[in-house]
Amino acid sequence: MQSTDPFQRTEDEYFRLKGQLAAGRITPEQFQAALNSLMVQDAHSRWWMIGADTGKWYVSDGRNWIEAQPPTADSDTAPTLWAIPTPARKSSPAALIACGGCVLAILLGVAAIVFALSQGFVRISLTGTATPTLTPSPLAPTLTFTPTPTNTPLPTNTPLPTSTPLPTGTPLPTGTPLPTRTLSPTVTPTRLTAPVFGAVVCSTGYDEIESKPINPSPNKVVAAGTTRIYASWSHQVPDLFTYKYTWYYEGNEFFTGQAPLKETTGTMWVATWYTDFRRLQTGAWRFEVRTLDNKLLVTDTCIIR
Repeated sequence: MQSTDPFQRTEDEYFRLKGQLAAGRITPEQFQAALNSLMVQDAHSRWWMIGADTGKWYVSDGRNWIEAQPPTADSDTAPTLWAIPTPARKSSPAALIACGGCVLAILLGVAAIVFALSQGFVRISLTGTATPTLTPSPLAPTLTFTPTPTNTPLPTNTPLPTSTPLPTGTPLPTGTPLPTRTLSPTVTPTRLTAPVFGAVVCSTGYDEIESKPINPSPNKVVAAGTTRIYASWSHQVPDLFTYKYTWYYEGNEFFTGQAPLKETTGTMWVATWYTDFRRLQTGAWRFEVRTLDNKLLVTDTCIIR
């Protein structure tokens, strides 16, 4: 039964497409286009997608894709925000002292106004508005003296340096004949006329970016429990071509596919696995690589035990 978890369904579809890509049934462009349509949006409107090469989940923060673990069907990784209540303010002793000072200043101001009225310094007009008019007593102006800056003597003229006579011309040496150049003979590289293949390496994975096997086995024996088996080897061929390959388990045909060779020099690899990615059986896993006209190119056996 198909899973109801969108993240699990996306992972299943990713591995199905990866298998088709490895078998040569789809191109890398078709694989990338199908993978781009598998993005998942969670309950918090965040977008998730699987890396084409790594097979890991990445979540978008609006600008970058960050590796992360997606939420499961019965858990939520979105942060929960809690409101923190604001504590009630209490009057401090300093505030009470400040308020008492304000009241005292007001009382002193009122007493000063009453004293000014009794002495005739302040008069209140009874017509118009009831705003008191204050008549200040004249004060003698305070004279400030600004010293006049003394003259700063200008710097004396600095004499310019005398001209330095240019050195007299030195006669150039007479021409020395250059040695004659001996040309090296042109080496014409020998054109490769037949494919050259290196030793086969069995492994449980293959890094397509670094072009090297993962967990290689020097004696072609792979530990039991693996879900995939890879065979890889170096190659040099005169021309590019399309090849077909077949895997046999204990002498019985297990899987057949074909793929184009994309470079004349590099590393070739073939692999096989179950579509549901269960463990491969222990025993002998032999493969054959042939041309489309059935000419055998490479064959070897990897053992799982």
